[in-house]
Amino acid sequence: MLRFIISAVLALVAMTLPAATAVQVSPGTLESQLAEPDLVTDLALSGSVDARDLFFIADKMPALKSLDLTSASIEAYEGPALRSLVRYNENELPAGIFAGSPLESVSFGTGRLTIGAAAFAGSRLRSISVPAECELGMGAFAGCGNLTSATIGAATVPDGAFAGCGSLKEVSAPVAVEIGASAFRNCAVLGKFEASPGLRTIGADAFSGCAALASFDFPATLTAICSSAFSGSGLSEVDLGGCRALTAIGGYAFSKCAALRSVILPASLERLESGLFFDCSSLRTVELPASCAAIGNYALKGCGTSWLDLPEATAYIGDYAMAGMNRLSDIYAHRVASVPELGENVWACVDSPSVSLHVLDILYSDFSAADQWQEFALVKVASADSIELSPRRQLRGRFAGNMLELDFGGLVACEAAVYDVSGIRLAAVGTRGMNGLSVDSSAWPGKVFIVSVTLADGKTVSLKLGRN
Repeated sequence: MLRFIISAVLALVAMTLPAATAVQVSPGTLESQLAEPDLVTDLALSGSVDARDLFFIADKMPALKSLDLTSASIEAYEGPALRSLVRYNENELPAGIFAGSPLESVSFGTGRLTIGAAAFAGSRLRSISVPAECELGMGAFAGCGNLTSATIGAATVPDGAFAGCGSLKEVSAPVAVEIGASAFRNCAVLGKFEASPGLRTIGADAFSGCAALASFDFPATLTAICSSAFSGSGLSEVDLGGCRALTAIGGYAFSKCAALRSVILPASLERLESGLFFDCSSLRTVELPASCAAIGNYALKGCGTSWLDLPEATAYIGDYAMAGMNRLSDIYAHRVASVPELGENVWACVDSPSVSLHVLDILYSDFSAADQWQEFALVKVASADSIELSPRRQLRGRFAGNMLELDFGGLVACEAAVYDVSGIRLAAVGTRGMNGLSVDSSAWPGKVFIVSVTLADGKTVSLKLGRN
C-alpha cells in the first residue's frame, strides 16, 4: 500500500513539473516568465537574452539538464554588477557561467559566439557541438567527466579546452588550425581524433596522457609539435614524412609512448630534441633524416631499437641520449665527416663491446681514440657506399601506387614477409633465385610496414617502409 502511495505521489509530481519549457524572451525578462524555475529540466529560448538571463539560468535553475539557444541571440549588458562585472559583451557566454552545472546538453545557434574561459568546466555535459563561428576560451569544457564526444567547428582549440575529460572518446576538429597546450591532456579514453587537413600547430601537452589514442593523422601543413605533445599517449606509429615545413619537434613530444613501434621523421628535421622518444620501449626503428645534426639529451633513452644510422650531418649527441638501449647491436657511423661530439654517459647501461660500430676507414683511428666511442667493437668501412655494410642497407623498397616493390640488392633471399606495426603478418612470398619482387598492398591496412627477408644463411634482415 505504501509503495502504491509513493508511486502515485511521484507520478503526480512528475505531471505538475514544468519539465520542458519554451520561452520567447527579451533581454532581462526570463525571470519574470518562469513561475517555478527550480523545477525546469529542459529550456528552449527564442528572441534575445543578456547576462541577467544567463546568470538567472545558472544560479536559479538547479534542475536544468538541457539548454537550447539555437533560436536565441545574446545582447550586450551594461548596468548593476553581475558577479562583480558591470559590462558583458554581445554574443558571449561569460567565463565560468555554467562551471559545475548539472547541464547535460546545450545547443548553440550558427552565428558568431564566444564561449568564455571555463564556461562549462566540470559540468555534466554528455556531448557538445561547437559552431563554426565560435571562439572558445581556455578550459571551456575542462573536467567534464560525462562528456563522450565533441565536434569542434572553431579554428582554434584553446589551452586546456577539454583537459581531464575522462570519458571523452571521440573528437572531430575538421577546421582547427591550432590545438592549444593541454587541450586534451589526460583524456584517457580518447581513441578517435579527426584532425583538420590544415592543422599547423599542436601545443605542449596537447594529447599527453591520452592512453587510448593509437593513431593520429599528421597533415603536411604542420609547422610545430610542441613539448610533450603526445607524451604517454597510445600511439603505435608516427608518420611525419609528409610534414616538410616541420623543422623542429619539442622535447619529450613522444616520450613514454609504450606502444610506439614505428617512426618516420620529416626530412626537414634539424635535430632530435631532448627526451623526444624517452622510454619508448617498443620502438624498433628510427631513421634519422639527413639534415639532423644533433641528438639531444635523453632523446632515445630506453628505446628498443636494434640499430642506429647516423646521418652525415651528425655533430653532437647529448647526455644519456641512448642510455638503456639494451637491444642495440649496430651503429652505422660510416657517413659522418668527423667523430661526433658526445655528452655525458651517452650509452649508459648499453653493452658497448657487443655493439658493432661501423666507421670509415679514414676515421677508424679517430673513433678508436675518442672517449665512449672506443668502447664499441669498431668495424672498418671502405666508403659510404661500401658493400661491407649491414645486409639491411642492401635491401631496398618503395611503394608504386598499391604495389610494394622490393630490390634485394644482391642478397640471396629465401622468403620475404610483410608485417604491420603491431606484428600481424600481411603477406609471405618465396623468393629463392629472385632479385626482387612486387606485391599488391591494396588490402593492407595502415601506412607503415615492416618487410622481413630471410636469407639463404638463415639470417633475417628487415626494412621499414611508409606508404603515403
